Amino acid sequence: MEMKIITYSERGLVDSLIYSLDEELTADLLSKAFPSYKGKKFTDIVFYLEQSLSEFGSPDLIISFTCDEKKTIIFVEAKVSNQKNWSLMQQYKFYKKNADSNFFWQIALKQLLIDNRDKNISELADKGVESENEHIMHKSHNRKLGKNPVVSNLYNQVIKNANEVLYLGIIPKKEALVFDGEDKALFEQIHYLTWKEIEEFANENGLKDLTENFNWNKGLIYND
Repeated sequence: MEMKIITYSERGLVDSLIYSLDEELTADLLSKAFPSYKGKKFTDIVFYLEQSLSEFGSPDLIISFTCDEKKTIIFVEAKVSNQKNWSLMQQYKFYKKNADSNFFWQIALKQLLIDNRDKNISELADKGVESENEHIMHKSHNRKLGKNPVVSNLYNQVIKNANEVLYLGIIPKKEALVFDGEDKALFEQIHYLTWKEIEEFANENGLKDLTENFNWNKGLIYND
């Protein structure tokens, strides 16, 4: 008897995508966002879905792998919208207004943690990290990693010792942006895939379950 798993919205589509991939497909898909990976071999691939980083946010996905003898992690943030007026510029304006849980704030929180990887886990858990950037901190005096053992394992085993850290946005549509001076260094290094590109990838590679989940969520994920 055939079984199906029907998923919902961005979390469900990310899950369906990950369960559809193998090593070759993973490398192929990522090379669409990171052209330098085209033709490269990935090993030791691990997907961490919806893992908490306490006060540094919960990335939708972390991809860990080895390529060219470098241990790399990619923080993935996924956003969906059925509105034609959804835009990265709007998300950036939300960030500048100190709005919670917008796309760029989530990226900035991860980079704040990466910038403080010289600290040991107990220091991050107890004292946390301070920053003068109010767009990241909001009303917090510091941000802590906490003492959850799963969060500690993720930091110690995956994040702390990565040779390279990258950022990927899975979004309804791409656009060119001009960032304020203080934001350029981080936000200009973000790479993107649109949901439409992922849906086309699913169709091209015969990923039936993923295609069915796109069809089920039609009108919710992106709007041309």
